[in-house]
Amino acid sequence: MFLPTLAAAATISILLMYAFDAVLVESDGISHGYKNRLAAAAITNVKQELESVVRDNAHWAEAVRHSDEDRDPSWFAQTWGLGYGEEIYDAVFLVGEHGETLYASQTNDPFNVLNLHYNAYFSPDIQLLLEALPQDRAKFKYVSGIMRAGDGVATVTAAVISSNLVEQGPHTGRPKVLIFARMLGPKLLSDVSHKLGLDGLQIVRGQAATDGIMLLSPGGDPVAALSWDRLRTGSLLKAKFADMIWFVLSLFH
Repeated sequence: MFLPTLAAAATISILLMYAFDAVLVESDGISHGYKNRLAAAAITNVKQELESVVRDNAHWAEAVRHSDEDRDPSWFAQTWGLGYGEEIYDAVFLVGEHGETLYASQTNDPFNVLNLHYNAYFSPDIQLLLEALPQDRAKFKYVSGIMRAGDGVATVTAAVISSNLVEQGPHTGRPKVLIFARMLGPKLLSDVSHKLGLDGLQIVRGQAATDGIMLLSPGGDPVAALSWDRLRTGSLLKAKFADMIWFVLSLFH
């Protein structure tokens, strides 16, 4: 059986690596773009989950009755308050017709409802969300955005409290609004990282790294960057292929 010389084997290996390199470099580019889209889709999914919760709680006859009539703090606490178990949001605010905070609760201090105001908790971007809501309750609407909140960054949804099943009397000023916020914190990002396979997913200040996307406020300004550990699929495959080539060449020594 004819065995090729070491020089011939090396030449063939170099040609194979040259041809394979172009494919793997392209793979890096595809992988980078795909992960950017994947991360953006994950944030959209978190936002949509919160929107669903707000719709269920704001477009509701009981919410209209209790926010308009008795305004019972115990009902607000039992229905929307935090600190009672596993939560799917981190802060809630009920905003009155004149912009006053009627009820508030947050994960870090769920029962200190008297000293928490939405204007102090959120960045000024919250006003852009509130201004986008209708000035009457004839039609239900909600709006969402990402902004600074508390000591971090959150996805925020605000909705007019309304219902087609309840006679809604006259009111002055802005209709009552329910605001929910979910922090883009370590626990949530860890869960998202596990699902997506993007290791080290984190919120960072400033510009996005090579592997990362910018998160924009309702006004279009950068809030923070969503970044993750760099993982170049093509480069990893190339390294493995090179190891295999050197192993084959070693057989001819």
